[in-house]
Amino acid sequence: LLGLVWLIVRWRTSATRKQNQALEALVAKRTEQLSAQKSEIEQALHQLKGTQAQLIQSEKMASLGELTAGIAHEIQNPLNFVNNFSDLNQELIDELKEELKKGDGKEATMIADSIKENEAKINLHGKRADSIVKSMLQHSRSSSGHKESTDINKLVDEYTRLAYHGFRAKYKDFNVKLDIDLDPNLPPIPV
Repeated sequence: LLGLVWLIVRWRTSATRKQNQALEALVAKRTEQLSAQKSEIEQALHQLKGTQAQLIQSEKMASLGELTAGIAHEIQNPLNFVNNFSDLNQELIDELKEELKKGDGKEATMIADSIKENEAKINLHGKRADSIVKSMLQHSRSSSGHKESTDINKLVDEYTRLAYHGFRAKYKDFNVKLDIDLDPNLPPIPV
């Protein structure tokens, strides 16, 4: 009987040992699978972060492009006026010379007055382009935190137009008529 018990215990121990070995092999295999999955997930996360960074950079570049287009359009308007009036003045000067050769002082005076009006417009639009560029440069500088006396009407007008042209650059079919009604008596405000 003792031999039979010993044989049963030995058989059970052997079966348990085999089960433990099979279980250890299964655990090792599952650990290897989980490790491989973890590695794949980490790689996918790394790729996802890289793609996210690229998307953010692309969005920044698109926004910068829209802003640049709006600024370029806003600067181009006064420059077109300057160029057109300058060309017109060259033609008027030629006409003025002809009238002076003819001795028609009255017509020459009218042409000279037109040239003077055009020069005033050239000056106005040149200053507008200069103001836009100065505003851009001032905006790009780091602020000292000190308040500066600011013409709010001019600020509202500039930024409304920039926003409009930026929106137009993004949505080509967009069009509105800007009706800006500002208080001409508003004094500069420290901001």
